[in-house]
Amino acid sequence: ERRQQSIDRGIQVGLNGISDWLHRLQAAQPESDIALARMAERLRETGQAVMRLQARHQELQDEVEALRESAARSLSKVHKELARGRAYESVTSVRERWRRKRYDGLPPLLRTVLAANDLYWGHFGAFLRRNGSDGRDAEELVGHARDTLGNLADDFANSAQADPDVIIIEHWLEPLETSMLPVDWREAAAYLLEGAPCDVQPLAAAALIRLQGAEDALPENLPRLIQSPHLGELAVRETVRRIESEQRVNEDVSP
Repeated sequence: ERRQQSIDRGIQVGLNGISDWLHRLQAAQPESDIALARMAERLRETGQAVMRLQARHQELQDEVEALRESAARSLSKVHKELARGRAYESVTSVRERWRRKRYDGLPPLLRTVLAANDLYWGHFGAFLRRNGSDGRDAEELVGHARDTLGNLADDFANSAQADPDVIIIEHWLEPLETSMLPVDWREAAAYLLEGAPCDVQPLAAAALIRLQGAEDALPENLPRLIQSPHLGELAVRETVRRIESEQRVNEDVSP
């Protein structure tokens, strides 16, 4: 009987403990729900903050990309303006260089052709290769070069005491024959004009034929008569056509 009583007391104590735990759990349940709700709310706010941060990050990326594109456009414009300035300066340099007395020994036609050749290899040619020849800047540049070389050719004709009104091209080519021009000058000029194609540069090609003493016929598209200012304009047009022709060839072979 004592043993049974002891067992009964033990069970009662256990039941009382379980009852107390359940009461405490029940009392704490509202606080647990509030904590869970608060935690859920914090998680929701954190998720929204992350989404806002991601959106802001995308906005910053867009702003950075817009700034980069704007800077690239500005830099390209600056480079184009610098190239344009150098192209105009190269025309001025050609004019000044070919007006110096040390070139007076060259026949007028050869001086004109070589002046245009200088433009081809200098910043003038570089500008047209990079920007094309059909834009407004290019047209103004080419017009400036035509005026400049037109005046140069007129000056060359006057300095050579030639008729400035009408030039017979074949007569102006005669001094380029082997017997009429020092060998070193002839060879140097021929080297500079090497590669001039007959179809787009008949004036330069004709000068090269005479400089080399070749028996080749002159290009069929070579004008026979021309006024001295137009001689310079023709030399510039030939230079521009050569650049355009080379660009078309490069476009055809591009993959």
